[in-house]
Amino acid sequence: MATTALFSETDLTSDDYRSVLSRLTEEYAVRPLSGQPETGELLLRHDVSLSLSDAETMAEVEADNGVRATYCLMLSSPLFNSLDGNQRARIRQIESYGHEIGLLFSTHDYWEETPGEAELEEEISKQLSVLDVVVDEPSPVVGFHRPPSYVQGRQFSEFRNALAPEYTSEITYVDDRVRAGEKNQSSEQPESVHLLVHPALWMSSASEYERKIEQSVIESCRYVNRRARAEFVDPQRQ
Repeated sequence: MATTALFSETDLTSDDYRSVLSRLTEEYAVRPLSGQPETGELLLRHDVSLSLSDAETMAEVEADNGVRATYCLMLSSPLFNSLDGNQRARIRQIESYGHEIGLLFSTHDYWEETPGEAELEEEISKQLSVLDVVVDEPSPVVGFHRPPSYVQGRQFSEFRNALAPEYTSEITYVDDRVRAGEKNQSSEQPESVHLLVHPALWMSSASEYERKIEQSVIESCRYVNRRARAEFVDPQRQ
């Protein structure tokens, strides 16, 4: 798997991301992940597990720059409920910007040991059916949260694995969380790229990942409190 320095270790704000997008769109044709990669293309994917608010902000920034991407949503996230009306509206807003909505699947919610392929595909199919309720046209792309080795570099018949060889080993694959030692990486521009960007790392003023998680937990608790009170304590205010 080839690597390259597409951004520096100091790139972490929404303004920085706009600058990154400007550079990338000058060098590549940027598009969502579905489909086979071609020379001169950058396939842009986002894993969304912490904050739909940050994802919506990033989606708008990209739309303003004429960029479309694939947003993989973690339906089992403890920090947001994709079926909640307000959260569903955020997801559909992301879709309305022209982005694709795929699934971010957490194997860790189901298995400690390696499952059989049929068992894995069955559980993923169940979540894809939920995603079909949330958005108009779900993407066939499935990403994996903290991906175990048994999903890496594999093809599946029921969905398009974001970690299949055509997206990782056969082209340059860059994860925005892996920045250490970039100064020692090749400065040559790769012919095609699969870039994974996590919105929660960029779309806020918080520069530390653990601090961002804490912030997301606090925001989620406040939101649940407001929704619960409106639903069960004082429903006439809805």
